[in-house]
Parts: sequence; C-alpha cells; structure tokens
Amino acid sequence: MEKPWYHTVGSHIGEGWNQVIIQALKKAKYLDKFKKGEFVLDVGCAEGGLSLEMVNRGGFVIALENDPVMIERQRIVFKDTNPDAFTVIQADLNTYLAAQDFKHFTFYHWCFFLNISHHLNEPIAFFEWILKERMAKESIVVTNGFSIDTSYEQKNGRTKMSTGLVCEMLKKFKFVPKVLGTYRENRELVVGER
Repeated sequence: MEKPWYHTVGSHIGEGWNQVIIQALKKAKYLDKFKKGEFVLDVGCAEGGLSLEMVNRGGFVIALENDPVMIERQRIVFKDTNPDAFTVIQADLNTYLAAQDFKHFTFYHWCFFLNISHHLNEPIAFFEWILKERMAKESIVVTNGFSIDTSYEQKNGRTKMSTGLVCEMLKKFKFVPKVLGTYRENRELVVGER
C-alpha cells in the first residue's frame, strides 16, 4: 500500500527533498547551532517539512505560503504540535513585499528561502529585503541557487538565481556562504551564516 503524501514531509520519515536538505544540514552541523526558542521564517513552505523540523526542535515558525492545498496539508502535518509554534500566512509573495504587511516578529534567526525564486516576479529584491530587514545579527539562511552560467536566467517569465549570485547577495549582507552540494536537478543547497 502506498504511503500518504504527508509521510514524506517530516524529518523522521520519508525521502522527499525536505529530508535531503535536513540531512545535509545535520551532516554539516548547522542544525546543532539551532537554539530552542529561535524564530524561523519559511518562505514558500509547501507542506511544511522544514518548518516541522524546526518546531520539533523548539522553534517558532512563521511560514509564507499561497497555495490553499498546501495550507490544508500543513494542518494535518502540524495537528499534534504546539499551536503557538507554527503560524502560516497565506500570501501572494509577488504582492506581499510591496504591501510590507510583515508584522510577525522583528527579526529571524533562521530563514528558509528554498525552491521559491522561480515563482517570484522579483526574487532578487525579495531575497535582499529579507537579508537586510528581517535577519538577526547572528543568523542562518538556507537557500538554493541554480548551477547555471549566468547570474540569473529568465524562463517563462520567471527568474532562476545562480549559486554565484546567491553567494554574492549573502556576502553583501555579511553572511558567509557555503555550498553544501546539489540536491535536486541543478539546484545547489547554499547556507549563509553570520
């Protein structure tokens, strides 16, 4: 019998890409740096597998997701967790930045900005805004770049940011970038720490 979709999102079960990212962060000892009570921003969180890992570690997560199907799935994934530890905001990220309606916490210790840039009209501006305005003095950003030759690639009206561009943006805001490897097609996992 095939397992339901939600058996692939948690850190302790499944082999989905969330699991691959969590294992890479564990192997590189980044998750050892997480402290109970830290604030996490998960941009485009989908079913919430990475958010669930952080909630299970004692974190408080604000997740941004526009897809109502994903939000319904999150209700199932998070049904047995602390209700104060996970908040999802249904938001179209292409209009969210312009509205600047972002009153949840003043800073974040962790940010997941994964597999989202090609869904945004202006991913570079959105990512820079998070790095400049919403990250704590000591924080970790987990993102990805594409292994493409140019700094960004337009495809079907969407932008794919290269790994090189992502690393330069992290450096601009005093993060030390490290590429942990390729995890999905031509996507490279990048961690920035300051």
